[in-house]
Amino acid sequence: MGIRYSESTIFEICRRIDTGEISYSDAQREYGVKSQGSIGPWLRKYRAGLLPCIEMGKYDDLSKEELIKALEESNRRLETSSLQAKAYEAIIEVAEERFKIEIRKKSGTKPSNDSKKEK
Repeated sequence: MGIRYSESTIFEICRRIDTGEISYSDAQREYGVKSQGSIGPWLRKYRAGLLPCIEMGKYDDLSKEELIKALEESNRRLETSSLQAKAYEAIIEVAEERFKIEIRKKSGTKPSNDSKKEK
């Protein structure tokens, strides 16, 4: 079984890769990550804002500059996620308009009978 990394370590690895501070192979060497296959899913979570940037209880140990940096990073991830959501919404609207189909499921909609026939 491989090494388990804390969320704060995974966050740090991803932050450093994402900012170009280190490469995948640098991260592997420096942190002892066995394969780049581990780093890819971490980066996807990091970029989606699904990794906590600071573990609870560590706020007291951080300097003002580190807290500001963490807040700025959170704001950047939030902005990125917001832009992605707007882009997805626009894509869905264009697809619905162009192909004359409803992609968004309305709440309370029952499954179609076609899906039962396929089983």
